[in-house]
Amino acid sequence: MRKLIALVPSFMFLACGGGDKPVVDPTTTAQTTTASASSAAPTPPGPLGSTAYGFVIGAAGCWLGGSWAEAEGETQKAERKKAVEVRCLDVTKMLTGSGDKVEQLRALDPAITDSIGAKVIAYAKDDHLDATRTENLVKLATAIATAQREALLARRASEKIKGDLDKLSTDKEEDAAREKDSDKLTADEAAIVAQLKPTAALEALMNLQAGEYSHDGKAIALLTAISRVDHARGLPKHMKVYAAGSVLKLAFGVAPPAVGEDVKTKLVPGTWLAYLTDVAKAANHAVPDTAKTPKEREPFAWAGMISGFSDKLKAEQPQTQGELANVLTSTAGHLDAIAQMASDKGAARAGQPDAKKP
Repeated sequence: MRKLIALVPSFMFLACGGGDKPVVDPTTTAQTTTASASSAAPTPPGPLGSTAYGFVIGAAGCWLGGSWAEAEGETQKAERKKAVEVRCLDVTKMLTGSGDKVEQLRALDPAITDSIGAKVIAYAKDDHLDATRTENLVKLATAIATAQREALLARRASEKIKGDLDKLSTDKEEDAAREKDSDKLTADEAAIVAQLKPTAALEALMNLQAGEYSHDGKAIALLTAISRVDHARGLPKHMKVYAAGSVLKLAFGVAPPAVGEDVKTKLVPGTWLAYLTDVAKAANHAVPDTAKTPKEREPFAWAGMISGFSDKLKAEQPQTQGELANVLTSTAGHLDAIAQMASDKGAARAGQPDAKKP
């Protein structure tokens, strides 16, 4: 499935900050970014269109990186990188009054992110938001930052593991090579695997009770969940369970297969595909009966899971506004296109070009 996932454009890589170092025009302002980003569908006035709310959503967009920029129409890599840099600089200026701590913001350094709640309160006061809305907006900002920090640690762990396995593998482009060499990881290298697993902060954001901002929390949690599943690509299958199992359980309610704590223990062949098939079914996009072999079923299973995420984004979109609503619509459309490619691939493998598409 590595070749299939290679088709996924950058919006699926919801890494915090997108991994690019910021080099931006320091004269760019947060107001300019917000205006250009929402020009197609202006955010309505009122509590959800406040500076405080815009600050929180701006921070989420910074941490979600290139995926957010692509959803807003930046289709070229250089354009996405620039958009992320501008957004993160703007948020840093809104938070600290200057742009000299962008890297700390993107790295979710507590030394800078711990002040977000106080800044939200200050902006909310200027916006004349009532106490309840202010409290809920602080809840949203705090939950987003915590979930993004958890996701960042998981991403760094997956990249470290894959990098270490690449050094051991003779074929760096195939999952099979990493699978074969995963038992060669040193104890120190294997220990980092534990950072793939935590999802408590993601769950808290997914289930956030914050009044009219609750749906914003769930929507951003879904975008983050897509990222974390995508970062499992290229990991040995038993580590895919570590990285994606709890995330998929949160999204679709399907418990992952039992995996031992010994990271060098391989999964029984077929376990990961069986689990992904169960997820697709739970997402109401079951693998069709026409697909018989694992090679035929795998693309359909991925398509079903991806379509399930798209459905969930579409369900949240009407409950959100402005920039976030636009990002959900665009991302769902991208996911639908990827699911269709996967479905077509599965149908072709099964010799059924007219098979029902998930």
